Amino acid sequence: MIPPVNILISTDPPKHLRITQTMLENLLWDPVMAAWVFFKIKLDAFQAVRLRIYWLTPDVEDHSGFTSGKTIVDWVWCNLSAVLLYDCHIGVIFQTFQIGKDNFWQYYKEFSTPLFRAQLGLMEEEVREKSQFKEPGCWKQHFKNRSMVAMPAPGFLQEARNLAGWRVNRLLIDEWTKIMMSAGGAEGIQKQLLGRVTRPCYNANHPVWCNNVVRSATAELGNHPGFRVHREYEREVKRGNPDYWTFGFSYENYSNLRCHTGKTFKDQYRDEKRLRTLKLSNTPEKFRAEGLGLWQKQSKGWYTSEMIEAGQALGRQRKLEPILSRATDPLGKDPEVRYFLGVDPAPSQGQRSDEGAIMVLRARPAPWRTPAISRAIGPRTSSMPGRSRAWMRKPGAGCCTKSTRTSGFR
Repeated sequence: MIPPVNILISTDPPKHLRITQTMLENLLWDPVMAAWVFFKIKLDAFQAVRLRIYWLTPDVEDHSGFTSGKTIVDWVWCNLSAVLLYDCHIGVIFQTFQIGKDNFWQYYKEFSTPLFRAQLGLMEEEVREKSQFKEPGCWKQHFKNRSMVAMPAPGFLQEARNLAGWRVNRLLIDEWTKIMMSAGGAEGIQKQLLGRVTRPCYNANHPVWCNNVVRSATAELGNHPGFRVHREYEREVKRGNPDYWTFGFSYENYSNLRCHTGKTFKDQYRDEKRLRTLKLSNTPEKFRAEGLGLWQKQSKGWYTSEMIEAGQALGRQRKLEPILSRATDPLGKDPEVRYFLGVDPAPSQGQRSDEGAIMVLRARPAPWRTPAISRAIGPRTSSMPGRSRAWMRKPGAGCCTKSTRTSGFR
């Protein structure tokens, strides 16, 4: 009888795919080079700056605009932390579990080099576990140095209480401003998630080895609940606190450097037609926030941007085309077209009623008569509704519409 033979399989990668001490010392201080070594990802100049800020700052707020490459740098930061730092647990939080699977986890297949694959998988004492776990409530990517990237289902409707016992070294919160606006999102971030970044690390005071938090999302307006958090970050940065950093890039930062396709980064990643469409479909404030990554206070005026956007949405539901400026008006190029401000000063009859109304109106001459716009506005405010009604009865009065609820026009 032949005795059983114990076959021992080494848990280390092959010699040519191992991370040597010299490699570790060099790559720990140059994450941009590490992104090329492990993933063959060539970053544009501003993306390289973003990755270095992530790597060397404990608390980061990235309020860059859309299409500025935030997600790919987020993925690189998380996985470089797992590869280069021993026993480092990284948490990844998205608005929903499905968004994280579609936008974040796909990169494991897209940027999988032999050197990176050799670091995947966890070998414990006697049990060999798979490198990836896709449990219903949490997807995990294990590494042979005992590190792990975990993406749980956050459960913000319950204020993320399902993560109460969770502990990580690094935390990425994607679209945190959108999460703040969701039901239970603000409480989930402030009370649950930020308190989870307390797992023991090698050196809590070291810029690389310490625990980190990255909040990534587009900027918002001043009435957003996340604006207070942004101001706190700015205040710490202005004080010179090296533990905080807030910054924002935009699609305009793509350069003329060559990317992996041979094209420039600008030609490869800037869709000018789509960006022009987004610019026209949003208010200037909203576009500066989400498109250019600029936090700004709410402008003072009669109506907030949310009220204006709601009015535009209501018009589109009624199959109307909102005209936001003369440039977007099909008749705006006509030299005979005139715009003027209409006012209904009638007082409201109740506390929930409008106190008058103001509207920009458009007038164009009829083929048979040119209207006298000045007749609609008299020196006495009290006579304006009567004059307006008289003027509206004249032919060629433009697109004024008579109100059916109160006196005057809207």
